[in-house]
Amino acid sequence: MKKKDFQIVLSIGSNLGNPKENILKSYDFIEIKIGKIIKKSSFYSSKSWGFDSENEFVNSCIIINSEHPPHQLIKLIKCIEKEMGRVYSNSSTYEDRIIDIDILFVDDLILKTNELQIPHPLIYQRDFVLIPLKEICSDFIDPQTKKKLNEFYIKLKNFFANFSKKSIFVLLYSDET
Repeated sequence: MKKKDFQIVLSIGSNLGNPKENILKSYDFIEIKIGKIIKKSSFYSSKSWGFDSENEFVNSCIIINSEHPPHQLIKLIKCIEKEMGRVYSNSSTYEDRIIDIDILFVDDLILKTNELQIPHPLIYQRDFVLIPLKEICSDFIDPQTKKKLNEFYIKLKNFFANFSKKSIFVLLYSDET
């Protein structure tokens, strides 16, 4: 009997080495170890979030199909991050990193454990997640809020419209270009 396939949405970021190449390499690892990528966002550049860094991040979101349930998925992600050279420190602050892979959604699952929270609790505070996420699944309905992701994007866009600064995002790469 075939295992159930989960539809998983991941956010991927990097700000060390060659961030774009790091993300592309993570795609390969994900397809080998976790499941087939069915949709990818463009790559976006942004300033660091939660800490100061001279290194800008490159961010992307992907949708994958996988037979791995969340408790296995997080272990596989940590394995990929370590294989790619991610160093975990004991610090409670954010730091530069070669790769960072976060689970945003797994189907319409709501899960909260010491190790994992799905949906990811900071999605709507992080424009570097929400903007690429909107690109690949704007009609997805958040299982907790019961709202479409596009509604959160519109609120975020309106929030930034109140600032005189330009958006922190720069589209770096798209499959369409």
